[in-house]
Amino acid sequence: GLTTGAVSRNTLVLGIGSEFIYRGGWTLGVDYQVEHSTSFSGDSSQGIKFTITKDLDARESPYSLIAAAISPQKPIDIQVDAGIMFDSNVTRAKESAEKLSDRIYSVNASRSKIFPINENLRAILTGSVGGEKFARYYKLSRATAGIQGELVYRPSADFDAPTFSVFAQSSAEQYESRLRDGYRYSA
Repeated sequence: GLTTGAVSRNTLVLGIGSEFIYRGGWTLGVDYQVEHSTSFSGDSSQGIKFTITKDLDARESPYSLIAAAISPQKPIDIQVDAGIMFDSNVTRAKESAEKLSDRIYSVNASRSKIFPINENLRAILTGSVGGEKFARYYKLSRATAGIQGELVYRPSADFDAPTFSVFAQSSAEQYESRLRDGYRYSA
């Protein structure tokens, strides 16, 4: 048989983003992320993500009646999102002939618990489950489960006050192909 040496999969990821909250439970989010591989290839990639979210428990929402019927005493504390994405390079290839495109359908659900520490500091624990289904390259489809802890600091309640946070996250991933199953950790 032929064996190869270990391949480093370490990656440095930096990102910045913001959410703009509007009346009626609407939220517009924008995030920028740059990823740099610390392995022998030294590849880098960048991404911009826009999200629009509708809070089903929000006042003035037609969905608030549904939420009240399901749980009249407490708001629904589970966040569910679904999406569709088109990726023009699922192989992350450099040569045009090797680039493959596909549509990806996703659904995720999460629940968070907030632990106030003091007036300006809180801890957040979030559990999540989800999945992605590729239309053409189905062996890239995956199911995930994870947990994230975050410590959030905001110096004041002023509108323009920045929010600072640190986090640690662990997740398990199971793909249609067993070659990529495993665990991910990030901080």
